[in-house]
Amino acid sequence: MRLEMRSLPVMDEAAPPARDAAASARPASLRRAAWLLLALAISAVAIVRLLDGINFGDTQSAFRDADYVWLVPAVLFLVVDLQLRAVRWRLLLDADHHVSHNNLFGASNVGYLVNNVLPFRAGEIARVFLIDELEKTGKIRAAASAVVERVLDVLAMMVLLIALFPFIDEPGWATGPALILGVCVIIGFIVLLALSHMNDAGRSFWSAPVRRVPRVGAMLADVADTVLRALAPLRRSATLAIVAALTAVIWGFAAMSFYMVLTAFHLDGGITAAALVLTATTLIMVVPSAPGYVGVFHAAAVPALVDVFGIPREQALTYAVAQHGVIYIVTTALGAGFLLSHPGLWRQVIRSLRPEQRSAASPVPAPVASAVRSAHE
Repeated sequence: MRLEMRSLPVMDEAAPPARDAAASARPASLRRAAWLLLALAISAVAIVRLLDGINFGDTQSAFRDADYVWLVPAVLFLVVDLQLRAVRWRLLLDADHHVSHNNLFGASNVGYLVNNVLPFRAGEIARVFLIDELEKTGKIRAAASAVVERVLDVLAMMVLLIALFPFIDEPGWATGPALILGVCVIIGFIVLLALSHMNDAGRSFWSAPVRRVPRVGAMLADVADTVLRALAPLRRSATLAIVAALTAVIWGFAAMSFYMVLTAFHLDGGITAAALVLTATTLIMVVPSAPGYVGVFHAAAVPALVDVFGIPREQALTYAVAQHGVIYIVTTALGAGFLLSHPGLWRQVIRSLRPEQRSAASPVPAPVASAVRSAHE
């Protein structure tokens, strides 16, 4: 009887934290569900608008008359593009040991595979976990390099868009948002450059004040140090120049892949049209959408061809479907092939997609984040 009396308080003390954890998990699940519904709604609206007034007989004729042999070089250009992205990622990782190119290439494509089948750009988290599992790079370092990579890509697209303006009659609806996004991206890149120099030559002037923060100061200082060291490649002019040159070549191959698909469907506009569609479809990916960017990809490609180059909507839509299909099929096949060649690796992908694991790939790990929350409560 005495043993039972002692056990009751322990059970009572343990119950509230369990209830609190369940209660805190519910709002997060509701937020994810609301975000998913919004993404699906955006894709659905885009698809409905695209199909409104379309003559499906003309789309069938466009598919029937296409010269599909041009899709072979389109796929080859795309694969080279993906290979070069792995080379650039290795430079941005700046790991202390040699990192396998094949593992970088495979992890990247697994990320694309996950993005193709799941919402919320979950593939970015998956590739961070995978490369850490395969190469022990550290999740924070891998996540920081992935962020830099995405900022560089958007910056490259803004430069390309501005370079295209003298050669095209850009639609009015695109100019304002493009300039606003361009300013935001430039500011973001400047911030990354400034952060990369905060740890230069070991002068961690910020470390002492951060460490004095009650309870979490030491952890915050260690995390900040890891993040800033992960940005080290940005403060080396030679590495930054190589990364910039690689970024230009990467998007050049991507534009050639788009141009090959345009050629397959006998569409006018040349490399300029391919570059504009590439820019539009890349920038539209910041909008929430269904997995694989279904709907929003096509909603960006079709107006770019119709409004700027006067291509009929039916032909523009068939091109957009084919272009999206090439990207989707190639990246999915490469990602699936990598997983099949590494038995058991898919379990790591599944673990990385659990909500409680995602914070591990962010610059601030979950224990630190929880400690910070506790300190403010």
